[in-house]
Amino acid sequence: MSPSRPHISASYYTALQRYAAARGLNIEDLQRTRDIDLQLDDSPEGSLSCGAFVAIVEGLSLQATDEAFGLHFVESLPPKPAGVYQHIVFNSRTLRDAFQAISRFLGLVTDAFQICYEESGDIGWLRFVCPYNFGGCTQFVDGQLALIALRARQLVGENCSAVRVDMMRPRPRH
Repeated sequence: MSPSRPHISASYYTALQRYAAARGLNIEDLQRTRDIDLQLDDSPEGSLSCGAFVAIVEGLSLQATDEAFGLHFVESLPPKPAGVYQHIVFNSRTLRDAFQAISRFLGLVTDAFQICYEESGDIGWLRFVCPYNFGGCTQFVDGQLALIALRARQLVGENCSAVRVDMMRPRPRH
């Protein structure tokens, strides 16, 4: 795999395999029938093509007839130490400051998509811009949003949730 291509830790694929099996879905058949090349690299930490991961999650969503499959998958992941997020949140005056800082941090460390935090009045939103070769990446973005929201809840230590979530997706081409 070329280092310039978007990639994701292979540990997420392993977790996805477990989750798919628990839901009675066959990830290997999906990968084979859709001819999805994981483009595994040979690094010690193990990475695979983010585009391939997205294609598999989207396919599993269709197989499961679950429009929120990506979100449900992420919710099944065990909480991890908060690391940088903890530092950002605890050193922010407000949650608004924390989300702004988190979006700046993610913009620096991820090559899978672009993210920014925008505001108008007292409304704030995270904007994800995925590369054109991701195709329909609904489940991937849903999963990323779920990760951010779950991490915020974990750090705040309360049952905080977004007041409203709007997903703007391109109209299907069919």
